[in-house]
Amino acid sequence: AKKSIELGQNVPEPWVSLGEVQYTLGNVKASQISFDKALSIDSDLAEAHIGKAKTLISKFYNEEAIDEFLSAVLLDPNYARAHLYLGQAFYQSNQTEKAITEITEARRLDPKDPLVLNSLSIIYDVAHEYAMALELDEKTIELTPNLLESGARQSRNLSVASGNLGIEPLRFGLTD
Repeated sequence: AKKSIELGQNVPEPWVSLGEVQYTLGNVKASQISFDKALSIDSDLAEAHIGKAKTLISKFYNEEAIDEFLSAVLLDPNYARAHLYLGQAFYQSNQTEKAITEITEARRLDPKDPLVLNSLSIIYDVAHEYAMALELDEKTIELTPNLLESGARQSRNLSVASGNLGIEPLRFGLTD
C-alpha cells in the first residue's frame, strides 16, 4: 500500500488499502488519517467512508460512524457490506429495527455472506426469536462448515435451548 501511495499520491484507493492494513494491525489513529486522506481525494468513494466509519465505531463514536456508513450506502446502494456494517452500527446504538432492515438488505444483495447471516442470527437470538436464529445458524453452517462452525453451532445450540435469559447481548466486531 505504501509503494502504491508513492506512485500515485492523488489516487484514493492506495490510501484506503493502507488504512485497512493499519486498522487490521490495531493502529486506529493512523488508519483514520489514511481514510481521511482518501476522502479528501475522492469524497464519493464508499470504501473510504466504510473504513473511516470502522475507526469511529471502534472509538465508540457510534452516531458519527452511522453517518459514514450511511454515506457509503447512499453512494453505493448495492454494496452489501455497507448495509451490513450500517446495520451493525444501528444495533450497537440500540436501533434494532433499523439494524434488521439494513442487515436484511445486505442479505438480499449477498445471500451467501455468512457474516450477514450470523449477524442477523445474533440479533434474533438476543430477541429470543429462536426459530429465526436457528434457521440463520443452519444456513451459516451450510455456507461455512469450518470457518464459522463453532460460533454458529454455539449460537444454534443456544437458540434451541429453552430459557436463554442469561445470554448477554453480543457486540459486533467489524472484521470479517
